[in-house]
Amino acid sequence: MTRLSTALLLAAAATAALAPLPGLAQQAARPQAAGTVLEIPRDDQVILELKAESWVETQTALVRASVDAAFGAGQAGDIRAQVLEALKKTSPEADWHLTAVDQIPDPAGLERWRVTAETRLKDGALSGIRDRAQGASRSGLKVQIDQVEYTPTVAEREATLAKLREQIYRDAKAELGRLNGLYDDARWRPQRIDFLPPGSVAENYAPRAAKTMQMAAPAMAADIGGGVMEVAQKLTLRAVVVLAARR
Repeated sequence: MTRLSTALLLAAAATAALAPLPGLAQQAARPQAAGTVLEIPRDDQVILELKAESWVETQTALVRASVDAAFGAGQAGDIRAQVLEALKKTSPEADWHLTAVDQIPDPAGLERWRVTAETRLKDGALSGIRDRAQGASRSGLKVQIDQVEYTPTVAEREATLAKLREQIYRDAKAELGRLNGLYDDARWRPQRIDFLPPGSVAENYAPRAAKTMQMAAPAMAADIGGGVMEVAQKLTLRAVVVLAARR
């Protein structure tokens, strides 16, 4: 093969490599309409606010007591043991918890202590509790019942809130059934449920709203020796529910 033939073959190969493929050429030659935007499927949405309410009741009362003790120097001994012994006489079945222990300065040189404690008791154990507190007192140690308050425990509130959430889920499911029954061309589904903090409105709800509860005024209150009895509290749980369907 001559040098001229070799040069012609290399030139032909280079031209073939640079030639566009037929399919690509057709696509490149196809004109694009001005302003064409790729259409992305969107979700249709229905946003509604649901609310559920229920009363949370308690079977026990929160009892707060205080113990004032005074001892001569070096005679205090085990303050905790002496206080718990006196509280046990006030209510033998109670599980008392000391919430504060403060030593009070005394100019006479005595060791003065003030201890506060609390427990939960059923109705039957409350009868005569102040008389028993007086009987448990002695010289240098005084037991006093400061407050008897009927308020639900955390467990009682959480149990009621769980029922309220179930009610909202049931209401959202019922709304889904109505939508799917009315619109045969779309399949509606729950997209999100946001539980609202107190004071919020559906139009301004926060996407990350934390689950909270709204406490209503107590149903009944009466003075019981300086305490407030609340036999029931209303819990209100509100949520924004977003239902969506792809079109």
